[in-house]
Amino acid sequence: MDELNQRNNTESYKTPYNIDLRRMHGFDKKNYILTTLGLPPKLRSLLVDFSTAEFVEEKLGTQFNLSAPQKSEITRIIRDLLLTDLYLGDMVSHISTNLQLDLPTATNIANQIASELFDTVREDIIQLQNQKFGDRFQAPSPGNSPETLPEVQPPISEVQPQNMPLPRSTPSLGQSFHEQNMAQKDIMETGGNVLDLRSSR
Repeated sequence: MDELNQRNNTESYKTPYNIDLRRMHGFDKKNYILTTLGLPPKLRSLLVDFSTAEFVEEKLGTQFNLSAPQKSEITRIIRDLLLTDLYLGDMVSHISTNLQLDLPTATNIANQIASELFDTVREDIIQLQNQKFGDRFQAPSPGNSPETLPEVQPPISEVQPQNMPLPRSTPSLGQSFHEQNMAQKDIMETGGNVLDLRSSR
């Protein structure tokens, strides 16, 4: 009975890999699978591993009292970061907007993802972000640690409402978050907080 209850309790757990897999068909599904297979091994492991689902459900969900839809959204954001469909500097603003959370809470969640979940994959993330986003990506400077990630977007309160990115359920595979956001010409410029992936000692 205990084993059955435990299985029922974890049925809602979704990894970043399978969160929307059932919604995909044909070319989109094939392209998605090929994309994940092309990731560096550590990133691919983080994408599919059940421990990532446990981190969202049991760590973030419990600590920040997240609802089931909010946990699904944070899982999608993690997926899009691992696939480099989302610019790392936009993580806080996407968490705040898609989960309908205030900026300090969104920042705390982002920092926890960066420092704990991404701790073992920071080098791969930095390399792929630099390749994908080029000029947007803040390359480490001599005065900064190489593990320091790009600056996040400015506080939500400083952005005009008409320029706010709209919440979404899941992006189409043919169009990344970055491509969707670039269609809005005056979206926020980076500045403000810094996500630091240095291991805590």
